[in-house]
Amino acid sequence: MGFLKPVIWISVAGTLATGTAFAVMGPHRAHALVSSVQGKINASIDSRIDDPVALRQQLRELESQYPGRIAEVEGDLAELRSQISELEHDRTISVRVAQIASADLGQMKSLLAKAQTAQSDSGGAIVRVRFDNESLNMNQAYSKANQLGDLQSAYSAKAADLDANLSVLRQQETRLSQIADQLKSERADFQTQLVQLDRQVDAIARNDRMIEMLEKRQESFAKYDRYGEVASPDHVKGQIARVLAEQNARLNNLALASNQNDYERQAEAEIARQDLTYQTRVGAEVLSGQFPLIELEPDVIEITPDSDLPPAPAAPAGPLASNR
Repeated sequence: MGFLKPVIWISVAGTLATGTAFAVMGPHRAHALVSSVQGKINASIDSRIDDPVALRQQLRELESQYPGRIAEVEGDLAELRSQISELEHDRTISVRVAQIASADLGQMKSLLAKAQTAQSDSGGAIVRVRFDNESLNMNQAYSKANQLGDLQSAYSAKAADLDANLSVLRQQETRLSQIADQLKSERADFQTQLVQLDRQVDAIARNDRMIEMLEKRQESFAKYDRYGEVASPDHVKGQIARVLAEQNARLNNLALASNQNDYERQAEAEIARQDLTYQTRVGAEVLSGQFPLIELEPDVIEITPDSDLPPAPAAPAGPLASNR
């Protein structure tokens, strides 16, 4: 089926009937035709935009549909131009018939005027009019003149109707030509941009892979609970720096505690050295006789059958040397 199937039948007798779809369509519907084609293309692309593989295939399918659409429009355009050519031919004939009829009518009117003058001057003579190799009496001549007038009017009206219909069909020819040119231009642009569209489809696929990779990386970062919630590598660096600072602080505290223990051991060593010096001095004084030695005799405990517990040992009688 074509876009438009106008049918115009023209009769030889002059009856003209027009019933063409072009006259009904109008400029708005012709524009809507192109918008409908573009809308279907856009809808097809939008429905597949989330699937790069399907989108690529859809673009190929859309590009392959252009030759058929262009051929269809050009077929309708050729049919329309053929009808325009027929109407132009019929109009040319109608105009020529009207011109011939008008010339004959003018000649007949001139002959009738002469016949009337001759009839008046002759006083009862029979006056005949010769027209187109035919001898006509006055009544026949008047009838012939009326026929020529009707024929001239009919073909003049027919030519006017053909002019009106040709004007409409030429407008439709212009619109169909614009549609065909637009489809050809769209196809050329589509083919030119198809490589770029393929690259954009590849970019969509790459973005999908990058998103998947980043999501997996985010999941991997989330496993490091020790470092808290991880949002980015910079965040990881910050968390690691914080942990290192905490560890350094703990090491410093341990080093400080170790230094404190060293001081305590030094103090104990000094005190021990002082005690050893004191004991050495006292021992020397005892040996020199400055302090009398007290000889202690061991206690003797005698156990008898009547004894319950041994008595406590007696305290020493003299003072003992101390380290004071």
